[in-house]
Amino acid sequence: MSDARRAWSDNTPRLTPHHYRHRLGASAFSDRGASASLEMAATSAPEPAAPLRSVLLGVDVGTGSARAGLFDEDGKLLGSASSPIQIWKDGDCIEQSSTDIWHAICAAVKAACSLANVAGEEVAGLGFAATCSLVAVDADGSPVTVSLSGDTRRNIIVWMDHRAVKQAEKINSSSSPVLQYCGGSLSPEMQPPKLLWVKENLQESWTMAFRWMDLSDWLAYRATGDDTRSLCTTVCKWTYLGHAHMEQINEKDSRNMEACGWDDDFWEEIGLGDLIDGHHAKIGRSVAFPGHPLGSGLTPDAAKEMGLRAGTPVGTSLIDAHAGGVGVMESVAVPDSESKEGAICHRLVLVCGTSTCHMAVSRSKLFIPGVWGPFWSAMVPEYWLTEGGQSATGALLDYIIENHVASPRLANRAASQNISVFELLNKILESMMQDLKSPFLAALTEDIHVLPDFHGNRSPIADPKAKGVVCGLTLDTSEKQLALLYLATVQSIAYGTRHIVDHCNAHGHQIDTLLACGGLAKNPLFLQEHADIVGCPIVLPRESESVLLGAAILGAVASKKYSSLSDSMKALNAAGQVIHPAEDPKTALMVHTCLVATVTYIFVISIPPKEGQAGIAVDHLIGSWKTVWTEGLDGNQLEESIPNEICLLRNFGEMSLVNNKLSGSIPSCIENVSYLQIMLLDSNSFLENLRSLDLSFNSLGGSLHANMRALKMMQTMNFIVSAPIIAFEFLIEYGLEGRVSSRGDIYSYGIMFLEMVTRKKPMDEMFSEEMSLRQWVKATIPNKIMEVVDENLARNQDGGGAIATQEKLLAIMELGLECSRELPEERMDIKEVVVKLNKIKLQLL
Repeated sequence: MSDARRAWSDNTPRLTPHHYRHRLGASAFSDRGASASLEMAATSAPEPAAPLRSVLLGVDVGTGSARAGLFDEDGKLLGSASSPIQIWKDGDCIEQSSTDIWHAICAAVKAACSLANVAGEEVAGLGFAATCSLVAVDADGSPVTVSLSGDTRRNIIVWMDHRAVKQAEKINSSSSPVLQYCGGSLSPEMQPPKLLWVKENLQESWTMAFRWMDLSDWLAYRATGDDTRSLCTTVCKWTYLGHAHMEQINEKDSRNMEACGWDDDFWEEIGLGDLIDGHHAKIGRSVAFPGHPLGSGLTPDAAKEMGLRAGTPVGTSLIDAHAGGVGVMESVAVPDSESKEGAICHRLVLVCGTSTCHMAVSRSKLFIPGVWGPFWSAMVPEYWLTEGGQSATGALLDYIIENHVASPRLANRAASQNISVFELLNKILESMMQDLKSPFLAALTEDIHVLPDFHGNRSPIADPKAKGVVCGLTLDTSEKQLALLYLATVQSIAYGTRHIVDHCNAHGHQIDTLLACGGLAKNPLFLQEHADIVGCPIVLPRESESVLLGAAILGAVASKKYSSLSDSMKALNAAGQVIHPAEDPKTALMVHTCLVATVTYIFVISIPPKEGQAGIAVDHLIGSWKTVWTEGLDGNQLEESIPNEICLLRNFGEMSLVNNKLSGSIPSCIENVSYLQIMLLDSNSFLENLRSLDLSFNSLGGSLHANMRALKMMQTMNFIVSAPIIAFEFLIEYGLEGRVSSRGDIYSYGIMFLEMVTRKKPMDEMFSEEMSLRQWVKATIPNKIMEVVDENLARNQDGGGAIATQEKLLAIMELGLECSRELPEERMDIKEVVVKLNKIKLQLL
C-alpha cells in the first residue's frame, strides 16, 4: 500500500471484532469479588458499540487478474488486493474459466478486507466491473466449453480473442441499421461475431448453452442470482439499442426493464435467430441502468464465499473501461458550477491498460465512422457515449520489451534497483538525452518509427487485420536501442490517441481535456508524450485505482446512498495531478512536423542545420501504410512539390498541409487514392492561380471550406455525373452554397432543373438565407408554379405552341425539389432520377 493510502486509512477508525460487543469497564476484570463486579455492572452503563463504517467495495476483473478495492464515504482508497487468473492462448483463440475467476475474486475480496482492516459487515454496497469477455453456462449455471480443445473449464472467450474475424466480416456485409451505432461495423471483439463462431464451430456447446453473458453481468448474476443485464454491456457489445428506454430514465424508482431494444431482424439476418426465443432469454430478457440494485443483494452462498454479509446491495455492472470512466469522468479541478456549461462533454477518458479505451460523452448522438457508438446511457445516464480504442497498448509495450534481446539484462538491472522496467527505461532515455545533448526527449526517435497496429486497428480505421510496423532497425541490440524502441512505441500509441481525438472532433465532439487512469497512467513518460502529441492537458484522478472506484460507485448507488450514478460520481470523483503539454516551441515543432512517426503515416523530413531557419524539405514519403493522417503538418513551411509517392497510399484518409510553401502541381495520380476524405491545402503557392477544379465521379462528403472564396482566379468546379444523360459544370457557389454531399450530383441535378424552369440562379440577389431558390419554387407547388416559371416558357404555352404543359413543368419542378432535399439520405437515387427523366422525356416527345 502506498504512503498516501496509509495516510488516508490511518485517519479512519479501525474496528476489530470486540468493537461489535458491549464492553464493561476495566474494573469488571479486576481482582475484586463477584459482588463488587456485579455492583459496578449495575451502576455503570456499558459503553456503546462503535458505529460501523460505511465502506464501498469495487471488484474488477482484468485480463490477467481479479482485483478488489475498498473505499470510504469520500471515495478514498482504504486498501486493495489482487489475485491472478488463468488464461489459455492458442493463436487467435484466447480463453478463460469463470470458475477460476470467481475463486480469484473471493480471494481478492478477503485479502483486501484483511489489509484494510475492514469487516464484512461494514461493506455497504458493491459493484462488479470486468472485461467484455463472453461467458457460456448451462441451465444449472455450470460452464459450457467454448474451446476447440473441449476443455470444460474454458467457458469464456476473452475480449481480445480474434477468432471471429470472418464472422464479423459476414455480419458487416448486412444492411442492418444497428451497425450505425457501432461506428458502421462490428469488431470481432464484440459478442455477435463470437456467438456466430460458436454456432458454426461448436454445435454441441451451442445447444447446451442456456445463458450467454458478458463477464461483468455473469459476476453480478453469480453473486445475486439475478439475470438482469446491464445497459452498458448489452448496448456496447451486443448491439442492444439502449435509447429504446429513453422514457424510463426519469422514473422515480430504479427497476429492471423488459428488454425492448433488441433488433430481431438483425439476429435473424446474421443466422442467430434462435437467440430471440423465450423473449431473448439466452442473451437478456431484462436490462437495467448501471448501479440498479440486483435481486436481494448477495446470496448467502456468495456472501460466505466472499466473507461479506448476505443481502449486501449489488449494483448492475459495468465493463471495466466504462467503470474507469465512471471513476474519473468528474475528476475536475473546479466544480461544474464554476466551469463552462456542458464541461463533461469536453472531456475524453483514457482507460489505459492492456488496451486503451477512449470515451467521450455528448448530449446529442454523434455517428462517427470507425468509432463505436453512439451508445445511449451506457456509461453516464442520459448522455450518448462515443467509444474509441486501441486494441493493444500495454500489451504492445510488453511485447516490444520482452521480445528484445536486451530484455533479460534490463529486467535484472531493474530488479536489483527495486524499480520497474518502465522506470529504468525512462531513466535510460533521460541519460541519453543529456549525453547526446538532445533539445528534448522526443528528438531521440528521429530515426526509428512504429506503427502500433500489432493487434489490428480498432479506431478509427476499424480494421482488425491491420498489421504493425517497426521502421529504422539496425543491428544494435543494446539496452539503449531498446529504450529508443520503447519510446517510439509510446509515441506511436500517443499519435493513435491524437488520431482518435481529431477524428471525433471533426465529427461533432469538442474534446479539449483528457483524463487518464489505468496501469499505463502511472507512467510519467507515457502521460507527457500523450499531452505533447495530443496537445491537451491530462488530468489524473486523486485515486489511481479508478476502475475499482467506478465499480464501488455502482455499490453506492445500489445501497441508495446516492440517488443517481451522476450524483455518486460528482461526490466520489476527485482530481489529482495535471500534466500540461510542453510549452517549449521546439517540442511543439517536433510534434507538428511528425519527426516522430505517427500511428498512421510516416514522413521522413529534415530540418536545416542553420539555427532558427524554419524551412523544412520533404525528402521522401513512405507509401506502405494502411492510411495517412497528417493533421500535424500545418504551418511548417514545407517546401517543394507534393511527391508522386503520395499516390502509393491508396487508402490515404486525411491530409492537412495548410499554411506551407508547397508549389508545383498536385500529382495527377491522386485519383488512385480512393479513400481520400479530407485534403486541406490552404495558403500554398500552387493554389494561387487555380482556375478550374474537377471533382467529378466522387463520393465527397462534408463542406467545402470557406477559404475557397480566397481563390480569386477560380472560375468553375466540374461535377460530371455518372449517368448517360447529362454532364454539366457549375460555379463553386452553386446549389448548397459550397456544401458537398455524398449525393452532391443528385442535388446538382435538382438545382439545374429548377434553374432551367425558372431561369434563376441560387446566387441571384433575390435569394438569401431566409429564401433560397428551392424554397421560392416550393412555395408555388402545385397551383402557382406559373408565377415562377420563366416568362418565355409561359409565353410559349399561352401562345398555343407550348413546349411544355403546366402538368409537365410541374413534373420537372417536383423532380428538382426531390433531388435537392436538404438531407442527402432523403434524396432520390440516381437510378430513380433516370427513370423519371425518361418518363418526362416521353411526355415531351
